[in-house]
Amino acid sequence: MPDARPSPGHLCGQLYATLRALRAVGAARWKLEALRPYDKVRTSPSKFLPDLLDEAGRLLLKAHGRGNKYGAAAEELFRSIPDLLPPRGRLPGSLDGRQRTAFDEGYAQQMTKCTDAHGELLS
Repeated sequence: MPDARPSPGHLCGQLYATLRALRAVGAARWKLEALRPYDKVRTSPSKFLPDLLDEAGRLLLKAHGRGNKYGAAAEELFRSIPDLLPPRGRLPGSLDGRQRTAFDEGYAQQMTKCTDAHGELLS
């Protein structure tokens, strides 16, 4: 029976989208596009995602300071993080072509989900 869990590349794409959305919800005067360049993260997740994960708790607190709707959105995003980590929490050092495609798919899927749920808060 095949493993139903998404690939590490797919999960990293979903994680990056979620962390971007959390940053947009938690930080006033911040635009969704103003985070680490997408291509760098999709090439070397273990180099860039840990800093964003470190920042997640601070962003959760900042979102609560922005008001109830921001706090609730940030809580939902924050709680989803553990499910988006690759197996054993090991972020891949680099992604090959197939895994970069999986990253793109995971990112697009998760960003759509985040935008559908919290779109007005992400700008």
